[in-house]
Amino acid sequence: MLLNYVCTLGFVWIKIINTIQVIGVLRGGGDTTYSFLMEMGSVYIIGVPLAFLGALYWRLPIYIVILLVSMEELVKMAVGLYRLRSNRWVNDVTKGL
Repeated sequence: MLLNYVCTLGFVWIKIINTIQVIGVLRGGGDTTYSFLMEMGSVYIIGVPLAFLGALYWRLPIYIVILLVSMEELVKMAVGLYRLRSNRWVNDVTKGL
């Protein structure tokens, strides 16, 4: 049980960074399509398949499955940081006003 909390707690900071990146910066800058694709892609390409494989195919303990599912957050953070550094997320959101 304690190992479950330690695994989850280790990824809390990465989840916080991703929340600020995706919801705060990318969506706030008008890059909603990319943030949507990044969120859905990380969940359905990485998170769900790893959860399925870990739980049903490999029969791993729950804390390992949680660790596998949290790998999507690492990928999302890397892709989000790449997008932030490229400055392609900056859009003029006041253009239509």
